[in-house]
Amino acid sequence: MQKDAFLAIAVGPARASQKATGVPASVTLAQAIIESGWGESHMDDAWNFFGIKAKSGEPFVVVRTREVVGGNDVFINARFRRFASMEDCFREHGRFLRDNPRYAPAFRTADAEGFARAIHAAGYATDPHYGDALIGIIRDNDLTRYDTAPESRKLAAVTRPKSPTEYALQHPNVRGPVVKAIQRALAGAGCKPGPIDGVFGESTDAAVRRYQKAHGLNVDGVVGPITSGRLNVNLEPA
Repeated sequence: MQKDAFLAIAVGPARASQKATGVPASVTLAQAIIESGWGESHMDDAWNFFGIKAKSGEPFVVVRTREVVGGNDVFINARFRRFASMEDCFREHGRFLRDNPRYAPAFRTADAEGFARAIHAAGYATDPHYGDALIGIIRDNDLTRYDTAPESRKLAAVTRPKSPTEYALQHPNVRGPVVKAIQRALAGAGCKPGPIDGVFGESTDAAVRRYQKAHGLNVDGVVGPITSGRLNVNLEPA
């Protein structure tokens, strides 16, 4: 797809996502450009520009894809989320960043470039040059002209749920009684998280990953509904 053609259909959904989630439109556009090749690859009528996997019960399309298993490249048929439109896809991408506590520092940055570096630092992509690539695309195509006022990001941050729906390693570290409950459950399962201090630090992250690997879960270090369910931990503070 030509650049002008892609931007003609993508700017509106990116701005709508910024209004709903606080993710700068320029960052959403740059990520979509990288991950879909200027809209060339969006899984046809699935409208999936970010390779978002389908969860249980969600509409999906099966796509053959390459993944790394045990250090080896393998090709598998994976279920990817099917969206009704580009706007739905962009909004879901924004919600993922907004609602995942590991990306919270990005919403405290002053501009799109800071936001791009923050999500990369939080582990959005393994490519060490991913943040620079995003910023390069933003600058080369003057994508910040599509961003709305910064206040919209602040408003979206204010309206985020007070209690995280997922717990993971981030800076500053997540703290509180729920983290302590996670640590106790990990220790009881034989995955020592270090001190039971209510601080989700590197030792807790490593313990979560050991637990996930041992129980056949997705090893991402995130304690969300699936991992917490297996640990029998309530993510809502008492």
